Amino acid sequence: IECKPFLPFFISLDLPYSGIVGERITIPVRVFNYLDTDIVANVRISSDLWDTIGSSGINAEYGEETIQSGKAGTVEYEISLTEAGNHEITVTAETRSGESDAVRKSLLVQPGGEKIVETS
Repeated sequence: IECKPFLPFFISLDLPYSGIVGERITIPVRVFNYLDTDIVANVRISSDLWDTIGSSGINAEYGEETIQSGKAGTVEYEISLTEAGNHEITVTAETRSGESDAVRKSLLVQPGGEKIVETS
């Protein structure tokens, strides 16, 4: 029995549930290639929440990653959380042959400090 995945090219975004303002976190993006050939994927991460500090595999917010046929690659973005609230993060990936995928998820960023409750 031969089993083929539904999508031959896709990405997976693994976000933590939440972070704290001022914290630096790493966001791994997995790029899966089940096509018959190796690919070069253009990967981009975007959000108005933070300044991108850097990434492994590509430069800053955008770049290229080579993924072998039948394999997956990981691009990690190290970011600094700058504003409290629930923020959307979008990651897109596209190959030179026209395959593409996009993922949008939310990240809860909580204010730092200690919670003070006053009662009368």
